[in-house]
Amino acid sequence: MAFAGFIYRRVLIILARFGRPLDTKAHGRDVEFVVNPSAGLSVEVTPTFQPGLEYWARGQLRESGETPLERENSGVHHFLGPTVHLNFGRLWWTAGLYANLNGLRTPDAGADFGPVWFRSVIGLDL
Repeated sequence: MAFAGFIYRRVLIILARFGRPLDTKAHGRDVEFVVNPSAGLSVEVTPTFQPGLEYWARGQLRESGETPLERENSGVHHFLGPTVHLNFGRLWWTAGLYANLNGLRTPDAGADFGPVWFRSVIGLDL
């Protein structure tokens, strides 16, 4: 769907569960349901260069765990940051640098999420 120079994409990603170690009761997770919302906006400056902004989060809506650190690790953590997508035809690269909106402090020992996260994906259209 396109309007006024913007392209709106709807993507559905279905994942199979392959034993995620951080989602187990041993890591303070009392429930199996973990939310992973995400949203983004990008602008096609040229067919090759597309900067953007993305938001994502991960965690349980209700914190669980026995210790304060386990409860903090299980809660929802929010991230926001700039992204870039470079399209070279069949080969493409996308990357993002995200700030933890829950706090940019130095994480405690054993914390699952740090103050800054980086994502990079290289793809090949077959």
